[in-house]
This record gives sequence, structure tokens and C-alpha cells, in this order.
Amino acid sequence: MKCNIQDNIGNDFLDHAVQQLKAGKKFVLVLDNIDLDVKVHDMRSDKQNTNVHAVATSIVSDRVSSAHPLDNGP
Repeated sequence: MKCNIQDNIGNDFLDHAVQQLKAGKKFVLVLDNIDLDVKVHDMRSDKQNTNVHAVATSIVSDRVSSAHPLDNGP
């Protein structure tokens, strides 16, 4: 059976995010799409240009509560 370490890491972070949400913590999801064209120097039937599409994700949690901000400064 093939073990995909990326799936294991993703599942661990998802479990951690669910625990933080249940504890009342707030966070935002940051998404960034990555698109690039990979062009071959000499195009042939077995060597074609390709497009690569990927998405990078990140969860950013609040380290300082913003529920009751102060009025006397930043």
C-alpha cells in the first residue's frame, strides 16, 4: 500500500484546525493559485508544451484576541 505523506500531514493539520475551531479560536484561510507554462525547446509528438496548475493553502490563526479591541491606540 502506498503511503502519501502529504495526505498524512494534511489530515493532521485539518484535525488541529477542527480542535482550534471547537475551542473558539478564529482563523482565516489563505489561498494562492500557481499557474505556469512549461515550454519545450523542440516540440514533437512525444514532447509537448504543458500547463501546470497548483494551489497553495495556509491557515493563519489569531494569536491575539480581537474580540474587544482597545480604544486608546493600536
